[in-house]
Order: sequence, then structure tokens, then C-alpha cells
Amino acid sequence: MAEKMMLRRITFIVYVGLLSPVMLGAQTLDREPETEVTATVPSSLMTTDDVSYYYVFTMYDDTSYKSVFKSHHYLGEPCATKWNMFQSIYTRTYEQEVGLSNTIVEFEKPAIYHAVRRLNKYIIKSVKKKKLGKKEASALLCHVLDCANAIYYENDTAELERKVGSLKDNEALLDFFEHIKLVKA
Repeated sequence: MAEKMMLRRITFIVYVGLLSPVMLGAQTLDREPETEVTATVPSSLMTTDDVSYYYVFTMYDDTSYKSVFKSHHYLGEPCATKWNMFQSIYTRTYEQEVGLSNTIVEFEKPAIYHAVRRLNKYIIKSVKKKKLGKKEASALLCHVLDCANAIYYENDTAELERKVGSLKDNEALLDFFEHIKLVKA
């Protein structure tokens, strides 16, 4: 009888352990954004000053943002704050006690996340090879990070994510982000 109870307990513990990653994944699908910023300008095609913008997003002030990540950036302070904000809103880390790994890392809007990381590396390499000045590179990366942080709060970005995911060339990615207009809230 005691062996039967022990076997049931072990079975229950294994069952719960196998389902915990599934339950964690289910919790992330219906969660609310962690900040109170929810209203954004819908994406649209817009032409201003002879520059064609593919998308227009609302950019909110990030000076009051307290980041969980505290890392330095190669390009200096304006990029460091925006990079830390980007990392904290696009990545989710869950602790797991069963299995081979102790943590699970999940990316929100993975096409955007990976594109921005790729552009970050590309811009830093361009500065190191002296193809770009540090000031110009900083302005360029800050715009890309502002775009990515604004896109995060946009609801319907499936088309935009498909487009970004299909761009394999770094220059094409930069061109794509240059055609996004940010409107200050």
C-alpha cells in the first residue's frame, strides 16, 4: 500500500514537471503589456517632405524607464539606455526546475528582435572598420532601437514581421527601418 502511494506521488510529480513548461507558455499568450502604454497610431503609408514612409508609429518618452538590464554599449550612453530597454521588453526568462536547462528564454516578435540584434552587430562592425563615424552610427542605431521599441506596442504586426524576416541583407534592413516614421506622443 505504501509503495502504491509512493508510486502515485512520483507519477504526479513527473506529470506536473512535464506540464510546467506548457503551462508557462500558456501564461505568456494572454498576458497584458507590463507598461501602461497601449495606444498607438495605426501603421499606414505616409509621404512627407519627399520621403516615403512605409509605417508610422508613436514613440513614447523613455527617460522615465527603469531597465532591468544594466549593460554598457559600444556606442555609448544614448544607445545603452535604448538597448537595455529593447532587451528587457523583447525577452522573457523563465526559471525551470525540471529538465536539462535551468532557464527558458522566450522572444517577443522574434523577427524584429533578431533583425535588430543583427543590425546592432553590423553597425558596431562598421564603426570598428571605420566605415561609419561613432556619432553617425549612434544616431542610426538609436533610430532602429526606437523603431523596435515602438513596434513592440503595436498590435497587428504580422505583415511587418514577415517583411523584416524576409530581408537577409543588412543594408536592406537599414533601409527598411529608415522608412519608418516615429511620431512623438
